[in-house]
Amino acid sequence: MLPLRLLKQRSILFGALFSLALQAVNGIASYYLALWFQVVRSATPLQSGLMLLPMVISILLASVISGYAITYIGYYVIFMIPAGLITLAGAIMTCYLEKDTPATFWIPDLALLGFGIGLGISGPFLAVQAILPERDTSVGLAIMSFSQEFGIALSLGIAQCLFLNELRKSIEAITPFLDPESVVNAGATSLVGTGLEKYAGLIAEEYSRGLRVTFVFGAGMAGVVFVMACCMEFRSVKQ
Repeated sequence: MLPLRLLKQRSILFGALFSLALQAVNGIASYYLALWFQVVRSATPLQSGLMLLPMVISILLASVISGYAITYIGYYVIFMIPAGLITLAGAIMTCYLEKDTPATFWIPDLALLGFGIGLGISGPFLAVQAILPERDTSVGLAIMSFSQEFGIALSLGIAQCLFLNELRKSIEAITPFLDPESVVNAGATSLVGTGLEKYAGLIAEEYSRGLRVTFVFGAGMAGVVFVMACCMEFRSVKQ
């Protein structure tokens, strides 16, 4: 059972919400950017995975840097707030991705987004160790882990609903001669043998519009990350 008394502690509550929103951004970016590369940029699954490397590498580097830096300096909030700002900037940039967007734009975008996510990922866990007594630390860490997993699951469910709704509306409005359900059921990269191959260019444009809605949702969650970071107590892990 979740001990509600721990959530009455300000940094635990806002730290959990910070973790939830941060991983929501991470989940949306990881899943829908890969889909964007495959559908809009005609990349293979392997190529789309390689295209996501700037974000993945930035997450790893920033998480290691922030972990060591917080341990040395002591104050986790001074990394969580910039993490929120950087994540927000990167998430907003994804909303402007187009089919002809050059690599000089999307590579720095993904690197920036990944750096923001990585910079903030360890903050809530270190806050637990700074705020809670030793007997409650394990429960506090479990709350943060649960928040991360729940954030990914919740955000992907909401993003998928937004994406499919926008895709259907976009197809009906712009290409009325196509059946929206046929396009959705065919999938993003499985048009061969469906009779829709000749409309691949139009379908890619509609997918791009639908994906943009998920990126806007991700930017909104990034804004939540920044707000939650500002609500954290200014405490040191060395106290």
